[in-house]
Amino acid sequence: MSYALAKAAPLKAEIRLAEAVSLFEADLSTEQKTTFRSHRSQLCKSPPDIHDVMRLTAEIDRHTSGKLGGGRCFGPRLTNVLQAVQQFAALGDIIIGGAQNIIASGVWTLSIVNFSSCLEQLSTILMTVGRSAPRYERMGLLYPRSKILQSHLAEYFIVVVRLCHQMLKLTRKPILKQLVSINDSDMKTYQSELDGWGNSIKEEVSLLMGQNIEEQSSRLKALSRFSESESRRQRLKAHVRVLNSCSTYDYQTTWKEIRKVGNATLFNETPAYQDWKAGADSCTLVCTGKLGSGKSVLLANIVDDLHLHVQNAKCPVAYFFCRHDISESLKARTVICSLARQFLQPIPDLTMVEQLIDKTASVLDFKGILKVLQRALPPDFKALEADNALRLDSEEFAKHSTIAIPEDNPDIGGFISAELERRIKSGKLTIGNPMLILEIEDALLQGAQGMFLWVALQIESLCAAKTDEAIRQALADLPKDLPETFSRILQRSGESGKRYQMRTFELVTVAHRPLTTEELRESLSVVTGDAVWNPARLLNDVYSALACCGGLITVDEEALTVRLVHHSVKQFLLGGFKMSTGTIFTIESANRTMGDVIVTYLNYGVFETELSTTVVQQLLTGEAPSGIIRSTDAPKIVRNLALKLLQSRRQPNYNIGKVLADASKRVKSRSVDQFQFYSYAKSCWLQHARYISEHEPVMYNLLLELLKRETVDMNTWDDKGRTLLFWAAEKEHDAIVKLLVENGADLDTKDTFGQTLLWRAVRNAREAVIKLLVEMGADLESKDNYGQTPLSIAARKGHEAVVKLLLEKGANVESESNDGWTPLLHAADNGYEAVVKLLLEKGANVESESGGWTPLLSAADNGHQAVVKLLLEKGANVESESGVWMPLFNAAREGHEAVIKLLFEKGANIDSKSNGDWMPLLRAADNGHEAVVKLLLEKGVNMESNDNNGRTPLSRAVGKGHEAVVKLLLENGANIESRSKDGRTPLSWAVGDGHEAVIKLLLEKGANMESDDSYGRTPLSWAAGEGHEAVVKLLLKNGANVESSSSDGRTLLSWAAAEGHETVVKLLLEKGANMESADNNGRTPLIVDEDSGGWVVTLSSNEVLGYVVATDHFGGGYIVPFENTFHDIERRLGLRWVELPSPDDIAIANRAVKKWRSGAKPDVEAMS
Repeated sequence: MSYALAKAAPLKAEIRLAEAVSLFEADLSTEQKTTFRSHRSQLCKSPPDIHDVMRLTAEIDRHTSGKLGGGRCFGPRLTNVLQAVQQFAALGDIIIGGAQNIIASGVWTLSIVNFSSCLEQLSTILMTVGRSAPRYERMGLLYPRSKILQSHLAEYFIVVVRLCHQMLKLTRKPILKQLVSINDSDMKTYQSELDGWGNSIKEEVSLLMGQNIEEQSSRLKALSRFSESESRRQRLKAHVRVLNSCSTYDYQTTWKEIRKVGNATLFNETPAYQDWKAGADSCTLVCTGKLGSGKSVLLANIVDDLHLHVQNAKCPVAYFFCRHDISESLKARTVICSLARQFLQPIPDLTMVEQLIDKTASVLDFKGILKVLQRALPPDFKALEADNALRLDSEEFAKHSTIAIPEDNPDIGGFISAELERRIKSGKLTIGNPMLILEIEDALLQGAQGMFLWVALQIESLCAAKTDEAIRQALADLPKDLPETFSRILQRSGESGKRYQMRTFELVTVAHRPLTTEELRESLSVVTGDAVWNPARLLNDVYSALACCGGLITVDEEALTVRLVHHSVKQFLLGGFKMSTGTIFTIESANRTMGDVIVTYLNYGVFETELSTTVVQQLLTGEAPSGIIRSTDAPKIVRNLALKLLQSRRQPNYNIGKVLADASKRVKSRSVDQFQFYSYAKSCWLQHARYISEHEPVMYNLLLELLKRETVDMNTWDDKGRTLLFWAAEKEHDAIVKLLVENGADLDTKDTFGQTLLWRAVRNAREAVIKLLVEMGADLESKDNYGQTPLSIAARKGHEAVVKLLLEKGANVESESNDGWTPLLHAADNGYEAVVKLLLEKGANVESESGGWTPLLSAADNGHQAVVKLLLEKGANVESESGVWMPLFNAAREGHEAVIKLLFEKGANIDSKSNGDWMPLLRAADNGHEAVVKLLLEKGVNMESNDNNGRTPLSRAVGKGHEAVVKLLLENGANIESRSKDGRTPLSWAVGDGHEAVIKLLLEKGANMESDDSYGRTPLSWAAGEGHEAVVKLLLKNGANVESSSSDGRTLLSWAAAEGHETVVKLLLEKGANMESADNNGRTPLIVDEDSGGWVVTLSSNEVLGYVVATDHFGGGYIVPFENTFHDIERRLGLRWVELPSPDDIAIANRAVKKWRSGAKPDVEAMS
């Protein structure tokens, strides 16, 4: 049978995949087969989603950490492969669904390997092949259209299943045989096959994506318009479009990088986290800890834990980790839009939501995101509009639980042990005396202070020590903190590579995205200013150059990107810590270095030549120029060639042409695609090249050459939407500006703020640039996002010469911004007299108005005397009304005496009112402007005018404690017993706000201490209720009635006790206040009305114990001392816990009071 099959035509890939699946299944144990078949059945009904991938990797790490202890985690290494499997399974085929289950089960067998070296090697191979794993969002749309794609995918997963099968067999061998069985050659074969099929899939997907999907599938649509497959295709299409319109940011990579640092267990032992996770109410979890204490790693572990926690509920877990070296991740829009995408991702059908998205829009704005979320999310999700969110009480955001990482973090010990074990096994840490390892562990534990980063860097440094003595010396003098650690590393590592150290740090620090090792290799090899490509300058090994940075630079094992080991290193390098080394550089100098490298690099002539056809020629060893051999410089190929050349050296007639030709099939003479730094240089040149100065003629001329040859896209914009033209104009690089405009650059292009070149030049008062732009035809009336023209911004900034220039060029003097403000309004508001004069001379309307504001009102409000005078001379209406205020009122409110005099000279009405019945004197008294009050009194203003609450100028002045104004008003005959609408006198208002000096003044003038308001409350009642002890003493000293009561029968003691003013309660009791006096409802000061938010317990000895509250957390009555306000109680106990006491609680409190009065020992247990 087998022979017959071998002679027949090759089986289809899909059939061979099914065979591979069957062979895998056959080797499973009985128990595994049962589980496997059950999972396969479930997956056929409901294919896995992206959250299942997260859950599976979390399970793997949880399982392996239990077997292998704390240390490394391997789940994130498998993410790419598992995502490819998940997408493959989601295509809907039953066989594929089964294959997914088998593959997932095969990967799961990694967790069974109970020897760390096996797990390390196997996860490494899966991580490596994961780089080329086929993961495409549009796979569901492309798969049905291409038989080639279907075949390639099947071939890819045949290899994956075979690999999983071998893993399964491996786990059944004894541990020692497992080590022997992991054949490096076999692993490389798997990797090579997977990379090959992965590249083939990529090429086919690229080809299909390049075609018009709608045109290519028109016949399919005609045949299956009403079919389920067409419906499914439409759902997939809508799903991809909605998600991509929200965000395309790769949020997962940062999590993977952080998660791979290690496992954390602290949160499992933290009650605050467990309560937060189990809680039903909305609450923020805050993680605190010192620098380098592992906060990010802890949170990355929590993401795993949450995925496992919600797996049955199928609730999405959305997360986002910011990266200091990825500027895009630090934008609020990126964070919010990424979270929105994650919430939407599990929703299978987004066709209705897609209708909300404009067909021409590729990216949604915040309003669009909000609409999509409101339509798509279930009712238990709430999406708040920004203005509503801002109106939320700040205490709503104060509801949070906290995980504080302690210095004695139990995870530190496990981390140190695991890292030392790993370094010993790998040979990186070598010691002569085995007992030394215990000394190292103890020293690190003692010096860590909770800082994982500090520990990691010390271990890295110890690995460089050559002798046991050197290690002990290092242990005896460990740095005390991170800055000292950074400084020592730089000093030590810089000795051997100072040439590369500074540039490496500069390039890595300012790169707009992390550079790969190959990108960094090329950029470090550039000699700035020398635009001739010389391959001999290329670093042979970038890792040797990175060694000069010590452990402060790290390379991600999966993405091979280079980054600073921690954001604190950037802070250190930029001078954020006190240091004495000379390694500090600025962001500007680092960007200039990157700009020099990019401009030099892009000037290499190699980017403009076409790749020539390879011709195999006879080439003798002695005739081979080094340049040709160096052109095939992939490290492995170079090594192989070098060996062959050495072997052939004794054969001068040996033809090496074929050797070089074979090599060039894999490493061609370097095309643009093979210059690794080219992509970054082309896309980010503007962000760095703009730091190049005219004072660097070599680099400046190279930049001009780039622009002349149009090597770069001159219309490229930065993250603020500004092109090179913006930069050149602002830096006054006239040569570049002219060159760009001559080459078709748009003078009136706008940035994300709607600002043009001219607009920005005007704002910064760059007269020479403005003249140049105007001469070139820049639009004088262009408006920014707020509707401000260049003239508006010039007037607002007070740039007189610029305003004059724009007016001469014909700028519209009456242009209005979105809020209706004209240039004249802006100039008057800011007090620019000369600009106001220029605008008025050009015919600006002196009565222009917006939102009730006129030029005169704005100038008066801000006290711009000269502008007010000028506007009045030009005929401005002194009584112009805004609907709310008038010039005289605003000037009085702000205390502008000189402006008021000007207004009076022009006939301003002294008794003019605002719409709240506020007169100038009222507002001046309220704000304590003594000189203005005096001026108004001299002008004969009515002292007894009142506002809509019935309060007079005297009432307002005493309420704010303005003693000098009060004295002035009393001297001029103000009524000391005037009453507001609620019956309160000036003394009552002064007492309520605790202004002792003003109270004394009023008492000296004969104010009635027993006057009561509409509620029957006297001044002493207000003082007691507000807790003003000194005022209470003063009033009692002057004979105030200690037993006065309000209309509802409440005494002074009742008011003071209800508000928790312990010292006032004691004072009143000392003065003979009756503890048993009851209000109209029969309540005494001992147990006060629940409206006060709590109950007060006192003793006959006049000792105030505190509040009595009830909580469902503690149960029963609970006494809280008075030094804690009720607000503190709420915050401490949690707002959702505090309740009003039940009748039983009140009874307990009353019984306790009676016992204490009788001298019995307080029943503390009963109250807690």
